[in-house]
Order: sequence, then C-alpha cells, then structure tokens
Amino acid sequence: MNNTSTTTNTRTPPLPTRMDGTRHRQETPTPPNLFVETIKVMVEGRVYRVPSYHLLTSRMIREGLQIVHGDDTERSIDLTFHANREDFENLIEVLYPSNITFDKSPRGRIWLSALKLATRLEMKATRAASIYAIMHNAVGDMGTMEKVLVGQAHGVPSLFCQGCEEFVLRSDTPTIAELLLLKGPGARLMLLREERIQMQLQGVRRCFDAAKRVGEVFKEDLEKLEDIEKRMSAGGRRSSEGSVNGSCPRDLDASKERITKRARMN
Repeated sequence: MNNTSTTTNTRTPPLPTRMDGTRHRQETPTPPNLFVETIKVMVEGRVYRVPSYHLLTSRMIREGLQIVHGDDTERSIDLTFHANREDFENLIEVLYPSNITFDKSPRGRIWLSALKLATRLEMKATRAASIYAIMHNAVGDMGTMEKVLVGQAHGVPSLFCQGCEEFVLRSDTPTIAELLLLKGPGARLMLLREERIQMQLQGVRRCFDAAKRVGEVFKEDLEKLEDIEKRMSAGGRRSSEGSVNGSCPRDLDASKERITKRARMN
C-alpha cells in the first residue's frame, strides 16, 4: 500500500502593498466602547450603583456629586434628603426599565414617584414623560383628591384642574376628612359645588361651566403652577397638557366629558 502524505500550505498570505511598494499590516477594527459610567447613590442608608446618563441631566445631582478618596474613585451622592427608598427605586425603574407595561395595574403608580423626584431634582425630560404617562392613564384610576393634591404639589395645572372639576361635579357629598386633607382648595371647591347645586335647583344646571369657574376661582393658584411648569418644561415651554393664562384646558381628557355627563344625570 502506497502511503502518501499531503502537506497543507499554511503560509501566511503576503501583506498588502502600498502604492510606494512597501508593505503594511491591516489594522484590526476597534471594538465599540460598551463602558457605562455608574455613580453611587445613597438613600436612607442603602447604596445603589446606577448608570449616570439619565441622572446627570439633573443640575442638583451634577453639582452634588463627590469623589470618595481612596481606592474607589467612583462618584457618589446622598439623596436621603430628597427621596425615600421606594420613590427612588420607582424612579430607577422608569429611567432604566426592566419590565414596564402601560396598563392600570398598581405597578403603574411608579410614575407618581417619578413625577415627584423629577420635579424635586429638576429632571425635565423625566418629568415630562411622567406627566404624559399620568394624563394618559398609565397610573390607573386616580381618585379626585389625589389628582388635586398631586397636581398642586408638583406643579401640574392640568391634573389639578381635572381633580377640581371632578370634585365640583361629583354627586356624593365630600367628607370632613377629605376637606381637611385638601386644606386651602377645599373651602373654595365647596363654594363651587354650592353654586352648581343652586343653579340646578333654579333649573339652569346646563349653564354651569365647571372648567371656566375653576379657572376663575383658582386663577392665582394656576398661575403659580404654570410658573413651575414653565420652569420645568424642556426648552422653557409649557407642555401640551398644561393650562394657559390661568385657566383650565378644555380638552384635558376624554374622561372629563364622561364625568360631566354623569354629574348632569344625577
């Protein structure tokens, strides 16, 4: 039997030749930079290591960052005076979502935490996204009282107006506990309810314009909320959901029309 062996040519191919006759090596493509800078955030004794690219949109966070001396040169900040752990974890879920669905589940209430902290930390884009989500029912069913309080506390005139109108048009009588919770707006809202009821008794119920009357009675309050909204809006512009010139917007939500119809039927 004739044993023959085959030899494989393993010679390296010649290098490309330049126009001047010299040879050069081909450069290996540089891999993309996948490094993500993180910062340490301390909240109520717990340390979170999170990506920095959204949090650094906040001037307060940028100016408050510190570098801990020693082996660890990672920047850190303590937000204990601005947030609790639950609100901060909800904010992180919004900024770096793992599994968010825009439905009416209780999980959707993370947007309320995001709105609160985005307003406090002046994170304009996150605040705008939170307002959009809240006004489009991503949170789920918000009560009338909650709309008034959240809108007033965080400078969202559209949400404040919506809550006030629902309060004035509701068929059941507000409780003492609810009025105490509302504090300032409560007395004026009760006067508007009385005005609506008196007009109904006189047979002119259709003449009561809740949006107009809320805008008139709460004109100064709305101007203050609009100032906050203008300052917090990206580019210095009011969001499309906001009110204009101290009045309540006419097209807040399709739900407002349904609320008005229900009130007229009662």
